[in-house]
Formats: sequence, structure tokens, C-alpha cells
Amino acid sequence: MIKYELLAEQLVRKNICAEHSFFSPSLISKKDAILTHGENYYDHLVGLTLSKSDQRQIGFPLSEALVHRERTIAQGSIQNTHYALEYGISMNIAGGTHHAYKDQPGAFCMLNDQAVAANYLIENKLAQRVMIVDLDVHQGNGTASIFENNPSVFTLSFHGQKNYPFRKQKSDCDVGFEDGTTDAGYLRELKNKLPKLVDRFEPDFIFYLAGVDVLKNDKLGRLGMTIEGTLRTGIPSTLDEFHDYSVEWEGSDLVYRLDGVEVYRNQGEGDRYPEAMFAILNYAKITDSPMTGEWVMEVDWVKHEKRKSFRN
Repeated sequence: MIKYELLAEQLVRKNICAEHSFFSPSLISKKDAILTHGENYYDHLVGLTLSKSDQRQIGFPLSEALVHRERTIAQGSIQNTHYALEYGISMNIAGGTHHAYKDQPGAFCMLNDQAVAANYLIENKLAQRVMIVDLDVHQGNGTASIFENNPSVFTLSFHGQKNYPFRKQKSDCDVGFEDGTTDAGYLRELKNKLPKLVDRFEPDFIFYLAGVDVLKNDKLGRLGMTIEGTLRTGIPSTLDEFHDYSVEWEGSDLVYRLDGVEVYRNQGEGDRYPEAMFAILNYAKITDSPMTGEWVMEVDWVKHEKRKSFRN
């Protein structure tokens, strides 16, 4: 699909990824697929012999090319786990097939890539405890069903309460939002719940499913978030709250942190500031509102910190 090519081009254009960072996955093996999916279901899928009822659940005409794409996506997430273990992070720009059940497709999903990759990690003793953080506007019903009785995998789903699927499954933690929910309400829930759940479950590996369908301009999503809100990494702040705000050097980068969490990074910008001292504003009031008219950032105190060198 052309959108995947465009996504890759945009990631390179925005300097988020380098061209040499991309890889082309192979096809998933049956051995790895049936760690998650039923063997009979998988054989019918690959053999293009699914029942008419199951084919209707997919939403696309069943074809060899479609199944090839799905097997590639699933294998991509498996290979992503190895890159993530090596480099700390990896991304599947075609992944997120969270509506696929163990023995049934659903809503454009036939193989549940993150469930497949989670079971792969556990089976191969690369992780013991895996968390799946699903922030797509639709509940990850297939994922919730697959891991319903599996204590090694924790499923978290933030979704539109009145959106598809209309019959929800039970995740380990479900948060359903009403239509029109904005950045403040969504991010408040995320900040309150996610850190506590991570601390309690102590995962070795975390999958994050990022859905842009939470945006206000997605008419089918029904929520009211902004692009700026989705980039806030779950750290809401208002004029009524005090937060620890800092700007620090890491190598040649300038890193901006709110309450100790990185919210923005200027790559290579640190070298533009040769001074040995840099002002760090702490306990600053940050506003979510657009800066129109007169705008004031109130600062309790200002600390100067020496630039830290990370070079040998």
C-alpha cells in the first residue's frame, strides 16, 4: 500500500529515522504464528479457505497478496523485538493488527502482530513479562481476548467507549472515553494510570500501539485530541499546576524535560550554545492554551548548571 511508502519517506524527511534504519521483513513461519493463533485457523488463512463468515470479518477481499502482507507485518514485529532489545526502541509502521483473535479475523486484521511478537519473546525466553499499551481509538479486542488468562502479558487499552468494537473484551486495564474527549482529559488519565501500572507489573518489554485516529479531524474516531496533544507524551500541565521543567545537554543535543520526562529534543542544537553555563527554569508554570496576547511563564527560581560533556 502506498501509505507505507509515504510514511517511510516522511520519517526520513522529518529526521526521525535514517534510510539505513529501515528493513524489509520476511514472512512469518507457521511455527511462530501458531504460538498465538490456532493451527487450523492459520492453515485456512494461508490456504485462502476461510469461511465466508470469517472473510466478511476481514473487510477486504481475501487474496494471496493480502495474506502475504499480513504475514510480513507479523514477522516485522518479531524482527522489531530484536532491534528493540539491541537499540532500545524499534517501530513497525504497518503494525497494530489488534482486532485479530486467536481463531478469527476482525476489522482488517488477520494475524495479531503484537500478540505474536509478545508470545515469541516469552517462548524464546527473551522476556518474562510483557506489557501492551494500546492507544488506538478502538479497543484492542483481539489482544485482550488472546491474553485474557495469561499473567505474563498485561494489556492496557485506551479507546472510545462508544466506538468499534461495540462488544468490548476485557483487557487487564480498559479506559473508555466519551465522544469529544480532549487532550487534557485523555492525558490526565494516561499520566495517572500508565506509570503506576508499569511500576506494579514491572515489564521486561513494552509494546506501544500508537493510533492517530484519536485526533479530532478523524471523523470516525469521535475523540477531540490535537496533534500537539498526542506529542505531549502523556504529561498534561495547566496554569493551575507547578511542574519541574529543565533544559539539559546530552552529547550535542538539547533535551527538554517536564517532571523529569523528556518531551522534546533538539538534535545537534547543543553545539550552537558554546557557553559553559545554561539557564534551567525549574518549577515553571506551563500552559496548554495557545499563546495569544500577553503570556507569562511564572518561575519560582532559576538554576544555572554547567554543561555536561559526554564526549571522550
